[in-house]
Amino acid sequence: MKKSILLAIVLFVTAAALPIAVLAGRMPQTAALPETTAPTTTVTTAAPPVSTTVPTTTAQTTPEPVEPQQTTIAVLSDGILTELELEAAVVAIVAAEMPALFPPEALKAQAVAARTYLAYRAAHPVSAHPEAVICDNPSHCCALADLDTLAASWGESGRDYAARIVDAVSATAGEIATFAGEPIMAVFHAMSSAYTNSATDVWGGNVPYLVSVAAPAEEAELAGYADSAVFAAADFRAAFLARYPKAVLEPNAFDWFSGFDYAVSGLLRTVDVGGVTVSGGELRALCGLRSAAITITQGTDRIRFDTVGYGHGVGLSQHGAKVLAQRGLGYRAILAYYYTGVEIGQIEEIAR
Repeated sequence: MKKSILLAIVLFVTAAALPIAVLAGRMPQTAALPETTAPTTTVTTAAPPVSTTVPTTTAQTTPEPVEPQQTTIAVLSDGILTELELEAAVVAIVAAEMPALFPPEALKAQAVAARTYLAYRAAHPVSAHPEAVICDNPSHCCALADLDTLAASWGESGRDYAARIVDAVSATAGEIATFAGEPIMAVFHAMSSAYTNSATDVWGGNVPYLVSVAAPAEEAELAGYADSAVFAAADFRAAFLARYPKAVLEPNAFDWFSGFDYAVSGLLRTVDVGGVTVSGGELRALCGLRSAAITITQGTDRIRFDTVGYGHGVGLSQHGAKVLAQRGLGYRAILAYYYTGVEIGQIEEIAR
């Protein structure tokens, strides 16, 4: 049975030591490491921010501050159920997921997305661990890192880097993104292709706030945007047949791939391989590719996979958030850019 817990807006600076995992559908990355140089910022205008108008009041007195109630969430780490402060969990996710020297507004956007994801998971428990809001399994939860441990690994500037993460979480304390009054499934990924992917194309169903949007052009200029992998045809054949034994892969690799179905975003939705239809995501997992935006070049004895982007491509692009922040967008505008039609407000309760 779910129970509601009043959430306090409390910043718990030291996160519990948890192994680093990866948000569902994302491939591992080194996003927790600070960049070697601080990013420059140029002021430009882009997508309008979500409305944040606050009603005026005629009250002449200031209410007495209320002592916040500390709130914890259940976390499953290495099979052990433990409790973690909500805001500490947000710190742990941001520390693991985004370089500390990304622009402050990008870090804030990541903080709100992380907090929203926790709220969503609390309202929609995972069947594998209904007793815990999140776990450290990369199949269905999120990356977590101990900020103190990371700060120590970053050298003499580690505390300064850590402070950037703490400041981003503190500045957005209690804020989440909602759609129709409910916390959204605030998934995120490292880097998109020319467009983000819709949730429908990747996972099926209809999620109105996770639709395909154009990526900022500068994202394509970043290191790691394009990647390639080349396999000997015999090696690919052996690996594919081990997973899909009904496939018929004749010696000539030119005939192995057909029936390519691409989404407008560039995502390879499905492809026929030796008579077996597989999704781009399945092919990505089998071959260890950075994304499912795949172009395949077939040869007699070699198969080349070219990809763009990194991760499942749905929702917030972390490197895209960096680009938008460098343009001068605030974190609410960044969130509105990637999560269509959402509103940003204070979290009130979380169920688990």
